[in-house]
Amino acid sequence: MTYNAANKAWTGVPMGDLFNVMLVAIIGALLISLVKDKFGAVTIIFLPIIGGLVAAFWFSDITLYERFN
Repeated sequence: MTYNAANKAWTGVPMGDLFNVMLVAIIGALLISLVKDKFGAVTIIFLPIIGGLVAAFWFSDITLYERFN
């Protein structure tokens, strides 16, 4: 905790972003391990899409749902 003189308040270390990145990486790794042998010849194209984009969008939907409900 540090004192922020400009805001006249105590602030903590922002660790939320680190946890979000860790969760997206875990979800992506699990998705890749589940579908790694399903695409055949086009695996090199679809595996980054499934591992990165789907995990990130899925996680962002969860966090947005929790934030607004």
